[in-house]
Amino acid sequence: MSFFDELKKRKVYRTVAAYAVVAFVIMQIIEIVFPMFGIPDWAGRMIIILLFLGLPITIVFSWMYDVGEKGMARAKPMMVEGEADNRSIFARKRSWFIGAVTVVAVMLGYQSSGTIFGYKFGKITDNRQSIAVLPFDNMSEGEDDDYFSDGITEDIITYLSKVKGLKVISRTSVMQYKDSKMNIRDIAKELGVANILEGSVRRAGDQVRITGQLIDAKTDEHLWADIYDRKISDIFKVQSEVAKTIASTLGAELTADEAKELASAKEINPMAYDYYLKSYLQASSNKDAIEQSIRYLEKALNYEPSYIEAITTLADLNGWMYFLGLDRTDARLANYRKYLEMAKSIAPDDPLVLQSEGIYYYRIFRDYDKAFELYDKANLNTAESHALQAWVLRRLGRWDECIEYILKAIDLDPNLAGYYRELGGTYLAVSEFGKAVEALNKSIELVPNDYETHLNKANWYYLTGQGDIEKSYIAFEEAEAQVGRGKYAWQLINVDIYAADYEKAHERLNSIPDEELVWQTLLLSKNMVRGHLLYLEGKHKEAASYFKKAENKYTQWINDKPDDMRGYVALSKVKAWLGKKSEAIKYARKTTAILPIQKDYLGGTRPVKNLAYIYATVGENELAIKELEFLSTVMNGFYKGTVGLDPAFKEVRKDPRIIALLEK
Repeated sequence: MSFFDELKKRKVYRTVAAYAVVAFVIMQIIEIVFPMFGIPDWAGRMIIILLFLGLPITIVFSWMYDVGEKGMARAKPMMVEGEADNRSIFARKRSWFIGAVTVVAVMLGYQSSGTIFGYKFGKITDNRQSIAVLPFDNMSEGEDDDYFSDGITEDIITYLSKVKGLKVISRTSVMQYKDSKMNIRDIAKELGVANILEGSVRRAGDQVRITGQLIDAKTDEHLWADIYDRKISDIFKVQSEVAKTIASTLGAELTADEAKELASAKEINPMAYDYYLKSYLQASSNKDAIEQSIRYLEKALNYEPSYIEAITTLADLNGWMYFLGLDRTDARLANYRKYLEMAKSIAPDDPLVLQSEGIYYYRIFRDYDKAFELYDKANLNTAESHALQAWVLRRLGRWDECIEYILKAIDLDPNLAGYYRELGGTYLAVSEFGKAVEALNKSIELVPNDYETHLNKANWYYLTGQGDIEKSYIAFEEAEAQVGRGKYAWQLINVDIYAADYEKAHERLNSIPDEELVWQTLLLSKNMVRGHLLYLEGKHKEAASYFKKAENKYTQWINDKPDDMRGYVALSKVKAWLGKKSEAIKYARKTTAILPIQKDYLGGTRPVKNLAYIYATVGENELAIKELEFLSTVMNGFYKGTVGLDPAFKEVRKDPRIIALLEK
C-alpha cells in the first residue's frame, strides 16, 4: 500500500480538514472578539502560532492512533510489500513529509501572525527613538476648527523633526488616522514606529488648551502626559516645550544647535497663525487651490511681516506654479524672487530658507549641484527634504542614490502616494520594470484616483516602456473608472495612433472640450493633433490647413517664450509634418541646446528623443538611428514601445541595429 493510500486509510485527510475548519473559526473569533475586549495583541498572535504548530501534531496523532467504538488505540504499523515497515526513521518518506509539514506550519504561523483576515499582529520597530504624532482631536466648539487642530499636529511634527536623533513620521501619513478606530499598536506597526503621541486641542478666543500623551506602542505604557493652557501667541513655545520633553523622554540627545533652535521659539500674531494654518495645501496642480493658499499667506504677512514659514511657503507656491507651467509669466517669476529675497533678508541661515533657495536653483536655473549643496546645508530631517534631494540626484544622473533617498522619504512618510509614483517612474527610467509597476500599484492602492500615477502606469509603463497596446488600453480604462471619463483623452489618442486606429482617435479629439493641452513637458493643440491624424491617413493637403494654424500658434509661443523648450518641440514636429525639413531639424536641434543631457539626465533625454523623431519623420533615417543608439546607452533614453510602435519610426525599425535594440 502506498503512503498516500495509508493516509486515507488512517483518516488523516479527514482529521486535517476538521482541524482546519476549527482553526478558521477560532481565528475569526480572535479577529472579532479580542479587539472588543481590549485583549492584548500578543495573546492573539500566540494563539495563531499555536494553531499552526498544532497542525503537524494533529497529523502525527491521526497517523499513530485510531479512534473507534472502544476509544483510542495505537494503529498497526504500515505494511511494505506485505511486511511491517521496520526501516529507520530517516529512511521513511513519511518522516520527511511530516518534518516538511512542521517547517511549513511554523513558517505560516510566523507569517500569518503578522496579518490574519485583516487583523494585524506584526512586529513593532525596535527603534525606540521613532514616533508618529496622530492628528490631535479638535475639542473646540466649532467643527470648522479642524484646520487649527490639524495645524497644531503638523507644527509639533515640525518641531520634533528638528531633533536629528528622532525618526518622525510626516503629516501626510498620519492624517489618514484622523478619527480612526484602529488601536495604537496597529497604527505604530503600519507606520514603523515604536511610540505614538496623541492629544487634543481646545481653542477659545485667544486661549488654547493642548493636551498630549506619549505612549509606548508595544507595552501601551504612558511615557509622558501634560496639559498646556496658553495664549495662542505662545503656541510656538508650547510646541517647542513638547518637542524637548519628548526628545528627552525617548533618550534622544539634543545637539547645541538643536537646543538653541528649539529655545528660539517666538510669539506669533494669532491672526497670522490662523491664516497660515488655513493656507495648508497638500501637493496640488490645481491652479485655483494654489492661488487661494497664496491669498491666505499674504493675509498672514499683513499681521506678521517677518513670518518666515509663511514667506518661504509663498516663494515655493509661486515657484511651483511657474515650474508646472500653470503660470509662466514674468509677474509670477517676479513674485517667486520677491518672497525668496524677503526670506533671505530676514533669516539667511534658516534651514527653511536654505531649502527654499535650493528649490529656486532647481526650478529656475536647473543648477542641480547648487540645489543639492543648499539642501545639504539645510540638513532638514524630513521626508520632503529627502525627496527634494532625490529629485536633484535624478537630474544629475545619480540614479541609485536617487532611489536610496526616495526610500528614505518613504520611511518617514510611508503613506504618501506621490513618493511611490516617483519611485515607480525612477525604476522605469533605469529599466527596473518589475519594481516600477510594483511601486506604481502601491501608489494607486494609497490614492486610487491619482491622475499622474495612472498616467505613468498606462502610458509610460505599458505603452512606452513595454510596447503593450492592449494592456495600455486596459490600464487607461481602469484609470478613467477611478479618475473620470475623458480625463486621459489626449493621451489615449497617442495609443490610438500606435494602434493605427485613426477613426477612434478622431472621435476622441472631437470629444475634448479644450482647444489645447499645456503640460509641464509638452504642448498640444487640436489643430496640431487633427493635422497629424490626417497626415498619418495620407490626407496631406487636408492636414496642411490645420498645421498652418498650429505653426502660427507655436511660432508666436517661442517668440513670447524663447527659453521654453516645449514650444520648439511642438513647432519642430509641425514643421516636419509640413515637409519643411531644414526648419524642423533646426528647431529640434535648438531644444538639445536649451537642455543638453549633460545638464539634466532626466529631462535632457526628451530633446534627443524628439530629434530622433524629427530625423525619422523627414527621412534622415541614418541620423535618427545614431540618436537612438545614443539613447540606448543612457538611462531614461531608449524605450522600445515608442520606437517599436510609433509610425514615425516605421522605416527606421527595419534596420538591423534597431531590431537588435528592440530585442535586447
